[in-house]
Amino acid sequence: MINEEVIDKKCIEVWGESEQIRQTIEECAELIVKLAKWKREVNGSTPIEICNEIADVEIMCKQMRLIFDFDDKVDKFKEIKLLGLEARLKEAQNG
Repeated sequence: MINEEVIDKKCIEVWGESEQIRQTIEECAELIVKLAKWKREVNGSTPIEICNEIADVEIMCKQMRLIFDFDDKVDKFKEIKLLGLEARLKEAQNG
């Protein structure tokens, strides 16, 4: 079984926080490009390319949680945001 946290911590240790932050920016940008090209007739992106970039971004986001010591804080913000999203969905459905 792969231990993501061990790998993430080792990446931060080996390459450093600044490099992993830079890498996160790069991975997010690559996902943005793939999504922007989705469904284009020419030079579009495929679902598998998007899936690959999502995986990269998720890995890097976990490293950001470690670097900034935000793990619990991110979960709390996600809960708040999901509750707000749920409320907006209810309004949209009843709207």
